[in-house]
Amino acid sequence: MPEDALLDRATSLDGTTLNVTALERLDQSLPGGLRGLPWSLPDVQRRSLRDVVRDRPWEAVGLVIGILGLILSVIPLVG
Repeated sequence: MPEDALLDRATSLDGTTLNVTALERLDQSLPGGLRGLPWSLPDVQRRSLRDVVRDRPWEAVGLVIGILGLILSVIPLVG
């Protein structure tokens, strides 16, 4: 939702008006106002598996150990 719509008293979301007073106070308290805030989510999130493993190595190790554990626990049932 654009910043202008957030601060407009006539704006409604699913039939409910916004608490514009609180949003105006927030806008005044932030350096640069609401426009100065970065986007919450980038338009596109693209990360390679290498980047994810580099950022979270212990989680990657835990995932590998978990997958190996599942494979080793299923092998006796198949054989």
